[in-house]
Amino acid sequence: MSLDALRESWWVGQLAASAALVAVVVLLRWALAARLKRSSIRSPDLKRRWLAQVRNAAFLIIVVGLFAIWSTELRSLAISLLAFAFALVLATKELILCLTGSILKARAGAFAIGDRIEVNGLRGDVVD
Repeated sequence: MSLDALRESWWVGQLAASAALVAVVVLLRWALAARLKRSSIRSPDLKRRWLAQVRNAAFLIIVVGLFAIWSTELRSLAISLLAFAFALVLATKELILCLTGSILKARAGAFAIGDRIEVNGLRGDVVD
């Protein structure tokens, strides 16, 4: 069995497990909702509250189950996003420093065009 075939069957297993989880939870939710609607509870508010709790519990079970099934891929995705963000910050660091330095220099008004300045022993006129 080649690596590609193994990887493909692994994805199929993940998808099948996800579909099975969603199907089972939806069927259980539907069965519980039908049973609650036929129950002897007379208060409509109490029935609505129970139906909402069943719906929320089903959603929570699906989210936690899918997270458990796909946790390996989610971890890989998080690492990839972190690496991309780090590369972006590293690549734009110099640009950000230049822009903030220019803004600081312009706001401070330390010198203007035509002024004579000295920096580290070098003297000259400000031309730009």
